[in-house]
Amino acid sequence: MKLSKKVLAALSTAALLATAGFLASCSNEEDDDENGMISGSNNDYSIDYSNSSDSVSRGYKTTTFKHLGAICQMTVDTSVAGGNGGAMGYIWDLETNSARATKDPRRFFIVGFNYNYTSSGKVAYYVSRYKNVVDLSASNFGATTTATGTDPVEKEYVALSASNSFTPTITDNKLTVTANVYMNKATDGTYDGSYTVAIYDGAVTEEQITAGTVTAKKTVTISAEDVGYVSEDGTVASASTMQKNGAVYANVYANTSLKGTWKYVKTYSADEVVEE
Repeated sequence: MKLSKKVLAALSTAALLATAGFLASCSNEEDDDENGMISGSNNDYSIDYSNSSDSVSRGYKTTTFKHLGAICQMTVDTSVAGGNGGAMGYIWDLETNSARATKDPRRFFIVGFNYNYTSSGKVAYYVSRYKNVVDLSASNFGATTTATGTDPVEKEYVALSASNSFTPTITDNKLTVTANVYMNKATDGTYDGSYTVAIYDGAVTEEQITAGTVTAKKTVTISAEDVGYVSEDGTVASASTMQKNGAVYANVYANTSLKGTWKYVKTYSADEVVEE
């Protein structure tokens, strides 16, 4: 059966558009991790990267599904550069071209940690929100806590400092920090738009958290106003609207190496009740 020239032209156009969309998607992913540090998919990701440059290499890899937080185990191999080759983190509520930011940027929250950074033998952790980020490779994503207008801005909920640190459990040269990030619920069972972030020592599971057999090293709540899904009249957006992409994040310091893994042991969807 022969196809008409019009049909062939339409198919060619569709193919070109599909290819352009694919290439744009690949380009965006490369922009997120321009040095190709992070590999993996679904619930499991890894990094084994040596940075031979004189600047920090930063990047993240986005999940292919949307959620309202997750339990993410982040493990660093301390046999490589003493485990002090960089930082690892979990990103949530990730948006690009966000209507809740002031230019064509990335907007996200992050919980991360470094080992041997602020104090020898200690894990130091941090929780922050970033808005208006246009350059992932810039120091601190180009953001400051005092920025105004359209400039990249950071809001710290837990600052990276020696006071926010603990001595981790290390087994077979593996050090794991688990972050449990979830959206809270109001008394009527609906989501209230705020987030809780709990940080644990070790590879903590959902069962341990539910049973209350583990204690968080730090717990912080991020207000619904800061998350940004509450209207002026107090109405909270629908749960499906509030579900956004997550990502695993790493930075590797200049002239050193970082090896580690991320594992999502739980992702929270809009119809789940989260209790801790």
